[in-house]
Amino acid sequence: MKNSNDYEDYVMAVRELGYTAESAFEKFRKYHSLRNINLLKTRIGVSEIQGLGVFATEDIPSKTEIEKALDGRHTTQVGRYVNHSARPNAKVEYRGKDLYLISITDIMINSEITINYRILRNIYANRITQYI
Repeated sequence: MKNSNDYEDYVMAVRELGYTAESAFEKFRKYHSLRNINLLKTRIGVSEIQGLGVFATEDIPSKTEIEKALDGRHTTQVGRYVNHSARPNAKVEYRGKDLYLISITDIMINSEITINYRILRNIYANRITQYI
């Protein structure tokens, strides 16, 4: 079952970026191939927000680098499945050509890790235009 507040906010967030939920997914898939990495602090599981999500396999303190979300131009499974929330517990941050998932609150084991997709406008918009 979807967490309706976060799912509705996701739909609004991608609409603010000029997409529908479906077109955002297709555009992302078009420009980024999936690269599986060894997950150290996370697992992929069924989400109450939407489809699959990223979950903590251990307690993660605030301000911790969790996992790589984008490896150059290749999306990792973390980047592919991290869901949106209006009340996120993580953010994404570029370090060189790679994008990392960073905790912004303490995250308890088995909690879903989420980001606010609206921040991608500032962080990611300039990067994706080089592939269009």
